[in-house]
Amino acid sequence: MPTRSVLFGLVLASLWCGSCSPCDRSGCQAYERPATASIKQGVAGVVASESDVVGNGCQECGFASSTLDIWLTTGRVQDAVTAGTIVSTAPLVAVQADGHYQIELDPADYLLCVDVLGSLPCVPFTVEMSKVTTMNVKRVFGPAGFLVFAPGSSVPTTAQVLNVTPSS
Repeated sequence: MPTRSVLFGLVLASLWCGSCSPCDRSGCQAYERPATASIKQGVAGVVASESDVVGNGCQECGFASSTLDIWLTTGRVQDAVTAGTIVSTAPLVAVQADGHYQIELDPADYLLCVDVLGSLPCVPFTVEMSKVTTMNVKRVFGPAGFLVFAPGSSVPTTAQVLNVTPSS
């Protein structure tokens, strides 16, 4: 019965190849680089989501969706208390970022926040004339991480994350 042996071989091959599946790390790879954008000035970036599960030596990190809220500020926000006062008002921009995003903004100081499981981490940033700032977001099971790239730089700067307690 060659049919039975062929079927058995296919079952064994599918079990073996299950461990050969590629590991999706595309989101984390993009997170580590400055964004490419078609806008002339503003903010652009990626949203990645890294799993807390490791299977077959793979900790997947693909692209994710998240709502990003941006407020115009009168200067660079330095503390969570000030950020909390700002986010109690309606944002200038609320955008659903599906993997990648780009938002045209006038030159000024801003605050970007992302809702992560009831917490609200925010990062201040500046938009310069005719330049795009990269603000990459990585959602890890629980907290969020941010990488900020100054316009024209391939080296990230340390993001000043302000953890705001959302008012009910």
